[in-house]
Amino acid sequence: MKALRNTENGLRNNKLAEEDPARTNEVIKVGVGDFKIGVEGQVLETILGCCVGICLFDKKKKIGGLLHTMLPTAPRGEDVDPVRYFNTGLIEILRVMKAEYNIDETDLTAKLYGGAKLILKSNHNIGRNNVEYARRFLKKKNIEIISQKVGGNKGYRIEFDISTGSVKCQFIGKNAST
Repeated sequence: MKALRNTENGLRNNKLAEEDPARTNEVIKVGVGDFKIGVEGQVLETILGCCVGICLFDKKKKIGGLLHTMLPTAPRGEDVDPVRYFNTGLIEILRVMKAEYNIDETDLTAKLYGGAKLILKSNHNIGRNNVEYARRFLKKKNIEIISQKVGGNKGYRIEFDISTGSVKCQFIGKNAST
């Protein structure tokens, strides 16, 4: 089994496996502005606030990727990590899925999570902007969103089970500050 991108930090069982002895899947953490690609027998996990998590899944090959982006678009002309931004991060994860696993993006479906508004007094809703951009960009790439849990004023913890393509999503934290 292999996972890509920052694997030295990501390939280890975490507390979830210790809490549930029946759980046999390997848990791989996905950090902010990062992605991981997993295979059958692995679970990709992340925590989201206003960021957006996109689970991409090839049902036939049982291979999936989780992209955790911070903002919709990368600033032009600046040297930045492309995975932090949805427009460049999606292109990068699709490139790696094609190169390493021969995944055709037309075989992928998407599940979308996050985009919470964590500061209620703010007029600027980064979470909503992230979600709207993600929806438009996935539509442009002809990747169908088959499930989503977005918005609200709490964070999310998601676990993407590559064996089944299912995503467990739970709210975390307190309600956003006013």
